[in-house]
Amino acid sequence: MFQLFCSALALVAWGAGTTPAPTGQIDFSKLRLHQLAFISSRSQVQQRLGKPQAITEPNYECGAYSSQEQGQKFYELRYPQVRFIGNSKRGYAIDFVYFSAKSPALTYGGQPLSSRTTVADLQRLFGPGTHSAKIKTAEMPQGQEAVSVSSKYDDGAIFWFSRGRLVKFEYWSPC
Repeated sequence: MFQLFCSALALVAWGAGTTPAPTGQIDFSKLRLHQLAFISSRSQVQQRLGKPQAITEPNYECGAYSSQEQGQKFYELRYPQVRFIGNSKRGYAIDFVYFSAKSPALTYGGQPLSSRTTVADLQRLFGPGTHSAKIKTAEMPQGQEAVSVSSKYDDGAIFWFSRGRLVKFEYWSPC
Protein backbone atom coordinates (compact mmCIF):
# COMPACT_ATOMS: atom_id res chain seq x y z
CA MET A 1 0.00 0.00 0.00
CA PHE A 2 2.85 2.38 0.86
CA GLN A 3 4.52 1.66 -2.50
CA LEU A 4 1.25 2.41 -4.31
CA PHE A 5 0.95 5.71 -2.42
CA CYS A 6 4.56 6.66 -3.23
CA SER A 7 4.04 5.79 -6.91
CA ALA A 8 0.88 7.89 -7.04
CA LEU A 9 2.66 10.76 -5.28
CA ALA A 10 5.54 10.57 -7.76
CA LEU A 11 3.10 10.70 -10.69
CA VAL A 12 1.34 13.73 -9.23
CA ALA A 13 4.68 15.46 -8.61
CA TRP A 14 5.83 14.63 -12.14
CA GLY A 15 2.52 15.86 -13.60
CA ALA A 16 2.96 19.20 -11.86
CA GLY A 17 6.13 19.88 -13.89
CA THR A 18 6.00 22.00 -17.02
CA THR A 19 7.52 19.45 -19.39
CA PRO A 20 5.59 16.28 -20.25
CA ALA A 21 7.40 12.95 -20.39
CA PRO A 22 9.06 12.33 -23.76
CA THR A 23 7.16 9.85 -25.93
CA GLY A 24 9.52 9.32 -28.86
CA GLN A 25 6.93 10.96 -31.11
CA ILE A 26 6.49 14.51 -32.31
CA ASP A 27 3.20 16.26 -31.63
CA PHE A 28 3.05 18.93 -34.31
CA SER A 29 0.51 20.92 -32.26
CA LYS A 30 3.40 21.73 -29.86
CA LEU A 31 5.64 23.15 -32.60
CA ARG A 32 5.71 26.93 -32.98
CA LEU A 33 7.63 29.32 -35.21
CA HIS A 34 7.47 32.94 -34.07
CA GLN A 35 4.34 31.89 -32.16
CA LEU A 36 2.74 30.55 -35.35
CA ALA A 37 1.18 27.09 -35.07
CA PHE A 38 2.66 24.28 -37.17
CA ILE A 39 -0.27 24.75 -39.55
CA SER A 40 -1.40 28.36 -39.96
CA SER A 41 -3.35 30.34 -42.51
CA ARG A 42 -1.48 32.24 -45.19
CA SER A 43 -2.63 35.54 -43.69
CA GLN A 44 -1.30 34.52 -40.23
CA VAL A 45 2.08 33.62 -41.76
CA GLN A 46 2.27 36.88 -43.67
CA GLN A 47 1.16 38.95 -40.67
CA ARG A 48 3.99 37.44 -38.62
CA LEU A 49 6.75 37.13 -41.26
CA GLY A 50 5.75 39.62 -43.94
CA LYS A 51 5.50 39.02 -47.66
CA PRO A 52 7.34 35.88 -48.83
CA GLN A 53 10.36 36.25 -51.11
CA ALA A 54 8.67 33.83 -53.52
CA ILE A 55 5.52 31.75 -53.87
CA THR A 56 5.98 28.59 -55.93
CA GLU A 57 4.15 25.38 -56.80
CA PRO A 58 6.26 22.39 -55.69
CA ASN A 59 4.59 19.77 -57.96
CA TYR A 60 5.63 16.79 -55.84
CA GLU A 61 5.00 13.39 -57.46
CA CYS A 62 3.61 11.88 -54.27
CA GLY A 63 2.93 12.51 -50.61
CA ALA A 64 0.79 14.77 -48.47
CA TYR A 65 1.53 17.82 -50.64
CA SER A 66 1.31 16.19 -54.07
CA SER A 67 -1.18 18.14 -56.18
CA GLN A 68 -1.67 15.08 -58.38
CA GLU A 69 -2.38 12.68 -55.49
CA GLN A 70 -4.41 15.07 -53.34
CA GLY A 71 -6.43 16.62 -56.18
CA GLN A 72 -5.64 20.19 -55.15
CA LYS A 73 -2.86 22.70 -55.77
CA PHE A 74 -0.24 23.42 -53.13
CA TYR A 75 2.06 26.38 -52.77
CA GLU A 76 5.33 27.11 -51.00
CA LEU A 77 5.74 30.38 -49.16
CA ARG A 78 9.50 30.97 -49.27
CA TYR A 79 11.31 33.12 -46.71
CA PRO A 80 15.09 33.43 -46.16
CA GLN A 81 15.40 30.64 -43.56
CA VAL A 82 11.90 29.19 -43.58
CA ARG A 83 9.50 27.58 -46.00
CA PHE A 84 5.79 26.87 -45.51
CA ILE A 85 3.77 24.53 -47.73
CA GLY A 86 0.03 24.24 -48.17
CA ASN A 87 -3.03 25.99 -49.54
CA SER A 88 -6.03 27.95 -48.34
CA LYS A 89 -8.07 24.79 -47.75
CA ARG A 90 -5.53 22.86 -45.60
CA GLY A 91 -3.51 25.75 -44.23
CA TYR A 92 0.25 26.23 -44.48
CA ALA A 93 2.58 23.87 -42.59
CA ILE A 94 6.15 24.64 -41.56
CA ASP A 95 8.06 22.70 -44.22
CA PHE A 96 11.58 23.50 -43.09
CA VAL A 97 13.63 25.90 -41.00
CA TYR A 98 17.37 26.57 -41.37
CA PHE A 99 19.13 27.47 -38.13
CA SER A 100 21.92 30.00 -37.63
CA ALA A 101 22.89 32.48 -34.95
CA LYS A 102 20.04 34.71 -36.17
CA SER A 103 17.56 31.94 -36.93
CA PRO A 104 13.82 32.05 -36.39
CA ALA A 105 12.36 31.28 -32.98
CA LEU A 106 11.26 27.63 -33.25
CA THR A 107 9.94 26.02 -30.08
CA TYR A 108 8.54 22.62 -29.16
CA GLY A 109 6.29 22.55 -26.13
CA GLY A 110 7.84 25.84 -25.04
CA GLN A 111 11.41 24.48 -25.33
CA PRO A 112 13.55 26.53 -27.74
CA LEU A 113 15.17 24.78 -30.69
CA SER A 114 18.12 26.72 -32.05
CA SER A 115 21.57 26.46 -33.58
CA ARG A 116 22.80 25.62 -30.05
CA THR A 117 20.53 22.55 -29.74
CA THR A 118 22.47 19.26 -29.65
CA VAL A 119 21.47 15.71 -30.58
CA ALA A 120 21.41 14.87 -26.85
CA ASP A 121 19.06 17.83 -26.20
CA LEU A 122 16.69 16.57 -28.87
CA GLN A 123 16.81 13.00 -27.60
CA ARG A 124 15.98 14.23 -24.09
CA LEU A 125 13.09 16.26 -25.49
CA PHE A 126 11.56 13.40 -27.51
CA GLY A 127 12.86 10.39 -25.59
CA PRO A 128 13.08 6.81 -26.82
CA GLY A 129 12.02 6.33 -30.40
CA THR A 130 14.24 8.98 -31.94
CA HIS A 131 16.44 7.54 -34.67
CA SER A 132 19.83 8.96 -35.52
CA ALA A 133 22.06 8.34 -38.54
CA LYS A 134 25.25 9.95 -39.85
CA ILE A 135 24.97 11.03 -43.48
CA LYS A 136 27.58 12.49 -45.84
CA THR A 137 26.52 14.58 -48.83
CA ALA A 138 28.32 16.59 -51.49
CA GLU A 139 27.26 19.75 -49.64
CA MET A 140 28.45 18.41 -46.27
CA PRO A 141 31.43 16.06 -46.93
CA GLN A 142 32.38 16.08 -43.23
CA GLY A 143 28.94 14.62 -42.60
CA GLN A 144 25.73 15.50 -40.88
CA GLU A 145 23.67 13.68 -38.36
CA ALA A 146 19.96 13.26 -39.00
CA VAL A 147 17.57 12.59 -36.14
CA SER A 148 14.09 11.49 -37.16
CA VAL A 149 11.00 11.62 -34.98
CA SER A 150 7.69 10.21 -36.20
CA SER A 151 4.22 11.41 -35.34
CA LYS A 152 1.34 9.15 -34.36
CA TYR A 153 0.46 9.16 -38.07
CA ASP A 154 2.73 8.38 -41.04
CA ASP A 155 4.51 11.74 -41.14
CA GLY A 156 7.31 13.05 -39.00
CA ALA A 157 10.24 15.42 -38.66
CA ILE A 158 13.91 15.24 -39.49
CA PHE A 159 16.33 17.36 -37.48
CA TRP A 160 19.68 17.86 -39.22
CA PHE A 161 22.86 18.43 -37.22
CA SER A 162 26.32 19.53 -38.32
CA ARG A 163 29.29 19.50 -35.96
CA GLY A 164 26.89 18.48 -33.20
CA ARG A 165 24.51 21.45 -33.55
CA LEU A 166 21.06 21.80 -35.09
CA VAL A 167 21.16 23.26 -38.60
CA LYS A 168 17.76 22.35 -40.08
CA PHE A 169 14.24 21.19 -39.19
CA GLU A 170 12.37 19.44 -41.98
CA TYR A 171 8.79 18.16 -42.14
CA TRP A 172 8.50 14.74 -43.76
CA SER A 173 5.60 12.78 -45.23
CA PRO A 174 5.85 9.45 -47.03
CA CYS A 175 5.02 8.76 -50.67
